[in-house]
Amino acid sequence: MRMKWGLYPKMLLAFLGLAIVPIVLIGSFLYVETKSALTDEAYAKLEAIRDAKKATVTQHIDEKFLNLEALAENEQVQQAFAPLTKQFADGGLTNDSYQQEAKKFDTYFNQYIEQFGFYDVFFIDSDGNVVYTAFKEPDLGQNVVTGDLKSSGLGKAYQDALTKQTGVIADYAYYEPSKAPAAFFAIPYVDSKTNKPRGVLALQLAGDRINQIMKTTAGLGKTGESYLVGADQRLRSDFRATKQTEVGEKRVQSTPVKQVIAGQTKTTETTDTDGHEVVTSFTPLKIAGLNWGLITEVHTEEVFASLSDFVQKLLIALVALIALVALAAILFTRTLVRPIRALLHSAGAIAEHDLSQPVVATSRDEIGQLSRLFETMRLSLINLVQRVDAMSRTIDDSLAELVVEAEETGHGTKEMATAMTGIAATAQQQSGAFDGHTASLQSLTATIEQNAQTSALVVDSASRSENLATTGRSDLHAVTEQMQSIQNAIDEAADKSRRVQIASENILEIISIIESIANETNLLSLNASIEAARAGEQGKGFVVVAREIQNLANQSKQSMVRVQETIDSIQLETKQLEDAMARGTVAVQDGVVRVTEATQSFDSIVTQSKGVTVDMAALSETNRDVLSTASHLVAQAEQLRAGIIASAQDNQHASEQSLAFSERMDVVHTLTEEIYTLSRELHETINRYTLD
Repeated sequence: MRMKWGLYPKMLLAFLGLAIVPIVLIGSFLYVETKSALTDEAYAKLEAIRDAKKATVTQHIDEKFLNLEALAENEQVQQAFAPLTKQFADGGLTNDSYQQEAKKFDTYFNQYIEQFGFYDVFFIDSDGNVVYTAFKEPDLGQNVVTGDLKSSGLGKAYQDALTKQTGVIADYAYYEPSKAPAAFFAIPYVDSKTNKPRGVLALQLAGDRINQIMKTTAGLGKTGESYLVGADQRLRSDFRATKQTEVGEKRVQSTPVKQVIAGQTKTTETTDTDGHEVVTSFTPLKIAGLNWGLITEVHTEEVFASLSDFVQKLLIALVALIALVALAAILFTRTLVRPIRALLHSAGAIAEHDLSQPVVATSRDEIGQLSRLFETMRLSLINLVQRVDAMSRTIDDSLAELVVEAEETGHGTKEMATAMTGIAATAQQQSGAFDGHTASLQSLTATIEQNAQTSALVVDSASRSENLATTGRSDLHAVTEQMQSIQNAIDEAADKSRRVQIASENILEIISIIESIANETNLLSLNASIEAARAGEQGKGFVVVAREIQNLANQSKQSMVRVQETIDSIQLETKQLEDAMARGTVAVQDGVVRVTEATQSFDSIVTQSKGVTVDMAALSETNRDVLSTASHLVAQAEQLRAGIIASAQDNQHASEQSLAFSERMDVVHTLTEEIYTLSRELHETINRYTLD
């Protein structure tokens, strides 16, 4: 359930909000400005410490280069380098002369490295041999070009010094002879007497001085830290709390280290390697080819320690101020709410239909004016109630009569609507009957139209039949002509057959002559050839026989028997051919008769087809006239049906309007009754008001 808030708590909360919000905003502004000022101060302080340490480290490295250059020109070095190199070359480290020569300079060089902060000093000849060291570690006597020290920092410094012919530095890296990380300075050594290069002079850097510079905590407080890192992200100076050196060994993997190695200079807030929130300032340190980075940082908690004290005091002040504002708001709210509550009591009485209690104004401010206006409203309301009561009585009498009249009008309208509905129903029935007649006319029209289409098809079929009959008659005439040609060919073949028969008889006579006169064979064969030529295609065999007779005169008697047999066979086949041709002649004559009859039949078909075409064309024209008349009747029926439907729709519309009017009269009747009821309720409500 939603909680209901009164005017008093709302006003109180509003006053408190209006007062407390500015106080909180002012406090927040002071906090932000103070923190910003402290941040700027801490940043500037860290940057100053960072730059100071950078300058000190740079100066320290520069001094070491100056120490190296001065040592290369030192008289003791000039006196020691050449003899030591010569004695080492003659007998090595075990040579007594070498040991005696080395002892002369041990004291001086030990004092030198202690005085100037170096770890060791090296004489390296031109072949890469370490011929002298002050500290006498295992690197003495080794070769930095071919030996194990080739890849060490000392070996790299030696090679760079000879290559660049100037002073160089090799960055910190683990150096096995010293068992610790080491950095080396190296410079080419030139004999001052001969002005010829003799080798390289090198110094091993001690890290104490750099650690001393970086561990200075002035301005860094309790948690401040400054350290150097190399390009490999390993320390080049120890942390302030480190007991044992981690230079060149401990890798620091943090965002500031990566950024400073990348060449960035920046002051920001971040997290250190131990997870503490710190303010850090870093800058790159590039000296003689070294890529170092200098990082200075302080825990954020220590930087903003003074801010915490300020926040505590600010909170106390804000709480006290808010308490005073709350007390003032309570008193002021009560002063405003008291007359409003009195006015609320009077309004409650009016809401309970009690207009007899006056509203008293106790002040001259806006609330007092509101009370006086409320009293004026109470008096006006009393007058209004009296007037409404009189009017409601008059309205009651008028509404009672209106209810009766509305009810009677509604009944009359309903009866008229019922009559109009009956008329519309009758019109609908007539429309249905005309629908049946119209459908019958439409069906008849469709049938007539189908008959017309069928007649057209019949006319078309008759026309095609006429054309086919004409074509058939022409074809029969052609057949008749072909039959006549066949008859002529058969007659010609019969004539030739008869001539072959005659030729055969002549050949028999010739054969008998051949038997009697063999010596006249050539003449008879010539006659036979002539007769065979006259016989045409069927006489080609006789040409061959004649030639054989001419070529085989000596065998004519033996061949006469075969010739006689052949002639007999030809006569027999010729007889059969004559019989067949006689039958063919009869068949052709019969075919001619039948074709003639068929031609006459086709002539009759053509004549009848023409008659059918004319009759069907007349019938089709008649169908078109009937179809036009039927279509006209259908159109008239449709118009009559549309008129009936329109009349039915008008009657239906009139009926609907009557029903709608009846419904509106019902609504009027209902509304009148409701108004009458409301008037009675208004009268009863007014009677509930207490006026005196």
